Amino acid sequence: MVVMNSCNGGKDSYEKHKQIVLNTEKNNPTEFLQLIVDSKVNLIGVVVIDGTIMNKATMATYKDAVVHVDYLSKTNSVLGSDEQTVMEFFKPNTSVEVKLKFPGYKGTKSAMVKLKSATALSE
Repeated sequence: MVVMNSCNGGKDSYEKHKQIVLNTEKNNPTEFLQLIVDSKVNLIGVVVIDGTIMNKATMATYKDAVVHVDYLSKTNSVLGSDEQTVMEFFKPNTSVEVKLKFPGYKGTKSAMVKLKSATALSE
């Protein structure tokens, strides 16, 4: 009787799992990138955003994160919106500090900020 034991079974399974994780992360950048901000409207109506973009992915690297801002009135009505792209690389498990300025609209009292999208790098 010959018994064969494959040492590759575990490695193949591990490689498949890695590929699944990588594909999931690449296809869902906004689920793995987190935007933490402090936004304020200065005296001349410019929306100033200080914050951090954190990449919580374990394998995927992203670039060119698009930050979306809605300008809000004192009654929280949306006066308008704008977007800026943060031209940086966001490697796995890292953070990047960001400071953005948006022109605002007349009557802007606050801003709602979110991360709209990013591009996953093909590796």
